Amino acid sequence: MSYKKMLISIDGSDYSKQVLDAGMEIAKWLDSRIYVVYVVHPGSSLLSNPNSWSPSRRVLEEMGKDAFRKAMAIAKDKGLSCETKMLEGYPSDKIMDFAQRKSVDMIVIGSRGQHSTKEFLLGGVAEKVIRNSKKPVYVVR
Repeated sequence: MSYKKMLISIDGSDYSKQVLDAGMEIAKWLDSRIYVVYVVHPGSSLLSNPNSWSPSRRVLEEMGKDAFRKAMAIAKDKGLSCETKMLEGYPSDKIMDFAQRKSVDMIVIGSRGQHSTKEFLLGGVAEKVIRNSKKPVYVVR
């Protein structure tokens, strides 16, 4: 199977840089087109702790834009071009939907995200994508 289109999912966390580095190295090696996706999911912090501060949509969008700037810088350093896309909704659903619509050949995702509770390590977005995606999933640990 050829991997000409790759989706790299990021969430704006510090860990996203590792996901980007790994995904872009694979993309460079395979000569793949890259889509970097960030999903705005207002209220996501409420899922991990109902008493926590929940960032507004505007704050989440700004985090996404900052994550895209970092992604573009990494891509430029590696001599790659990539397309960024901000989506809104439940992350695993939006990631898989985007992958299907763009006919990507592989999804690259981190094993953990912004949340540090056990249910979010591999029990959240990454696990749902791994279990339900019709596309191969590369998990960065």
